[in-house]
Amino acid sequence: MDARDADLLQQLNDKFTLFTQQVLQKLDSILELKEVVSKLTESKQLKRGAEAGRKRAQRARDRALKEKGLLPIPRNIWKRDPRIKLKYLQWAHVGIQFGMTGEWRLFLQYVAGNWNSGTYLKKPIAKCSNYPFWYDKGIRHENTWCDMFGSERGIVPKTAPEIKFWDFGYHMLAIFQRMEALPDWPNVQKKKEFVQALQVAAGEVGACSDAGELVVANVEFNCRDPACFEKVPRFRYLALHVMQAFKRGICKPLDDDLELIRLGKVRFLEHCAELEKAGANMRFMHNLRKGNLTEAQRDQASELHDLGFFEFPKKEPKPKSQDEEKTGVFNASAEALDVKLV
Repeated sequence: MDARDADLLQQLNDKFTLFTQQVLQKLDSILELKEVVSKLTESKQLKRGAEAGRKRAQRARDRALKEKGLLPIPRNIWKRDPRIKLKYLQWAHVGIQFGMTGEWRLFLQYVAGNWNSGTYLKKPIAKCSNYPFWYDKGIRHENTWCDMFGSERGIVPKTAPEIKFWDFGYHMLAIFQRMEALPDWPNVQKKKEFVQALQVAAGEVGACSDAGELVVANVEFNCRDPACFEKVPRFRYLALHVMQAFKRGICKPLDDDLELIRLGKVRFLEHCAELEKAGANMRFMHNLRKGNLTEAQRDQASELHDLGFFEFPKKEPKPKSQDEEKTGVFNASAEALDVKLV
């Protein structure tokens, strides 16, 4: 190899070394950029995770606030629920306010909507694919609007007893009875029509109220009897409007910000304060007299118990004597011995 070839080889080696250094520098810069991008990505991911966690916590708080005061849904939604005694009283006070204006349709819409949407953790009647699904013993049962509330065009006497929402009458009876006991009940406007609507809304148990049986043209109302709808057009009219008011409440609950509802709730809170005092006095008298209340006091205690402001103390079992305990142990040993012998 001559000198010229050696110089060319040396130049080529120098160029390759320089190129290698440049490539390594580029790789180092790329790695540094990758590290920066990784940090930025990690920071963004952490920020997104923190934001998602904050939103989950906020949704949990909103759900807890929304479900505050709501109860687990009962196995039988149509049966009178002793856990909502205060709800019955509140609805009664609101009903008095609506009754003073003669708006019984709005009152029934409010009761159905508040019972379905503001009482339990799950809706007793859920609207799905424009069909009502009613809850019973842990299972949702599909139904049609016509089977649940009757036809919108008019009550058909033949199928009127099969309307499912007649079973809501047990709740309406509890509300009706509390309304009749309130001092403002005599101030209800159009009282005859209002009472008749409530009797129809109470269904087959409406006669248990103080108003008694609903009789028009010498025909007693019975939601399970097609003949009464055939004979009396008044029953068909009332049943149609009552059921359609219930349906509107299930589909679209009434706004709680209405002035009549607000006034009813204010009267309800005032009444609750009075009943709390009466309940405290009754507990004191019950303890003072060791349960030996007079007849009037016992009636008052029963009334407070029905309203949810007094509970009769449970009788504690008497402590067993030593002889009774020994007898119980002896009997248990004898029974175990008999089982072994067998």
